[in-house]
Formats: sequence, C-alpha cells, structure tokens
Amino acid sequence: MKTLLYSISFFILLLATIYAEEPPRFLILCQASGDTAVKYGDAFETVMASYLTDAFACAKITKRSSIVTSLDRERLEQLLGGGSQQNILDLGKEMNYDYLVRLILKTFEGKQIFVRAVCLARKDVKCIADANYVLVSMDYQGVKDGINSISKTLVELLYKHEICPFKGEINVKITSTKKDTQKEEYPVYCNGIDGYYNKIVTLDKYSENDWTITKTGKESATGTVKFNLSEETTIEEINPCYDCSPTKQGARIYNEKSTSYADIQGLSSESESYGIPVDDARVKIIFSETGTYRIKISASSTQGEKKNREEISATGVCHNENPPPETWTNKIDEGFDETLGPFTGTPQDKTLSYKITIPKKNEISGEEETITYEFNLTRE
Repeated sequence: MKTLLYSISFFILLLATIYAEEPPRFLILCQASGDTAVKYGDAFETVMASYLTDAFACAKITKRSSIVTSLDRERLEQLLGGGSQQNILDLGKEMNYDYLVRLILKTFEGKQIFVRAVCLARKDVKCIADANYVLVSMDYQGVKDGINSISKTLVELLYKHEICPFKGEINVKITSTKKDTQKEEYPVYCNGIDGYYNKIVTLDKYSENDWTITKTGKESATGTVKFNLSEETTIEEINPCYDCSPTKQGARIYNEKSTSYADIQGLSSESESYGIPVDDARVKIIFSETGTYRIKISASSTQGEKKNREEISATGVCHNENPPPETWTNKIDEGFDETLGPFTGTPQDKTLSYKITIPKKNEISGEEETITYEFNLTRE
C-alpha cells in the first residue's frame, strides 16, 4: 500500500514541475512537533490561507492538509480499483506553486509554543518574507493570538513584492538622427599650377524604433516592434594633383554615394514555453524599500533586411571609373534591454503609469536621440 501511495505522490510531484499556472499559487505547509502544537497545525494553515486570500485576490491558495486529504482519497480509490488519470493530473496542478509558505509550530520547553512563518519564492529559490517568530502560551487563546499575529506580519512583508502581477502596455519609441558634414581643404601644386584639394563627406541618418510590449504576467510579455532606418553617405573629392603614376599627376573628380534602408516588423519567437513558441520579451518590475520602482524590459526583434546600394564615379586625366551600382542585402535585428525609472509607486498600488520624453545624445555614435516611453499597468 505504501508503494502505491509513494508512486502516486512521485507522479504528482513530477507533474508539478510541468504545469505553469496562472494565477500565482501559494502552497502552505505546516511543520508541527509536540502533541499540543500538532493539534493546532491545520488551524494555522487555515488562518494563513485566509490572510493570503484577503490580501491577494488573484492568488490560488493550497493547504498541505487539503493535499493530504486528496491523496488519501485517491489512494483509497486506487486500492478499490477506481481512480483516474485525470485525478492524478488535478492533484499535480494543486501541488504546483510559485510561493511556498512554511509554517512552524513547536512545543518549547513544555511551557510555550514556538510560532514562525516564512515565504520562499520557488523561481528565485530564496526567502522573500520572514515573519520571525513568537513564543506564546500553550492555551487556546495564546496560540490563536500567535497564529494571527504571525500570519498578519507575513502578509505585510509580502505586500512589498509583486504577487498579483501588473499587466498592461508599455510603449517605447526611440527616434535617432545624425547629420554631419566634414570638409578637408589644403593647397596643392603640380604641373606648374597652384590649386586646392577639396573633400566633402556628408552623412544623413535617421532611424525610428517603436516598441509595444504588453506585460501579461509577473515577467512574461508579448508585443511587437517596428524599426525603420535610412542612411545616406556621400563623398565628393576634387584633387587637382591626383597621382596617376610616380611621374604623372593630374586633375581628378571622385564621387561616391552609399545608401542603406532597413525595415523590421515584429518580435522574434525563438523562446519556448512548454513546447510553444513565445515572443522574446520579458518585463520585470523591481520595487525598492523607499517607495519607488524600476521597470526592466528585455526584447528582441525578428530578423529584417537591410538593403544597401553604392554608386561610384570618377573623371579626370586617369583612373576614370563609372561602374554599375552595387547592391546587396544584409540580415539585421534589433534588441531592447533597458531599465526605466525610478518612479514613485508600490506593489499595493492599483495602477502604475507614467509618460515622458527624453532628449539625449548617444556618446558612442554621436546621434541625437529622442526617447518617449509611456505605460499604464494595472493589477487585480
């Protein structure tokens, strides 16, 4: 009989690693030792479940005692030749969790009961709330007060985290321009004639990067991106003393024009969730103890095409050129990995929203950028 129960339990635990449930789930486990403490174990789980339900309406709360009851029922069904695979699947779902609330009741020196509660985040494998402990008398009222006090404290600590996820759109638009002209001029002499060497290089570049990211869960997101690029570079060179050979110099005019155009539509979907392709976008809200938050956004576009064209012409006493234009295409993609903020807000706000336009200069490329971001995120 034990083997059958262990087999069922193992299968359920395996399923618990497969299911990804929304909304967020709390699993409450009470560890009690000592006859008096054990007597209050189920009550502690029930009280904690009540506090969590009131605080986080979006969450699914599961108690250890409920799982044990379901396991006993399924075990009996299996022994009687009944049960079903669906029952096992349902139990697997119940055992899946995002947050493990560990409760402790322990008889202390035969006179008091040690009451403690902590919450562990499964994904980060770390404690996110520790309500510490209280020592209470072993009578009913003392244990009741201790359980309520610890449960309330733990919930207040969890208020500092994004339990019920904020959802909504985040729009980021980046326009970038660069116009530059570089001139080079100096006197030259050849063939008994004074002249001036002239070279003018111009650059005219414009790009528009428009991201629309929809936060759908605590970190999950979907969305799209539109990216456009146009770039033109021209070179005009007038050289009265161009070196045709070691012994011959003469006038030559050289012109070069390079243009590039690019277009990208949509996010890449190389990531997978349980075998299903999903958009390569993630959004995480990072709350601080000072009542502010930052939004970290990571997203990657699908591949697009960058079309290039180059035209060259040269006329003069030598090395004349007038080849047909050369064209080629490159594959390109865009990425967005930025942290916005800080903004004023807490996990308990019903709405987080902001809009701002920031002009800045890219110190690396020298491009003038205008960044506009706007978001309106709400939670249950």
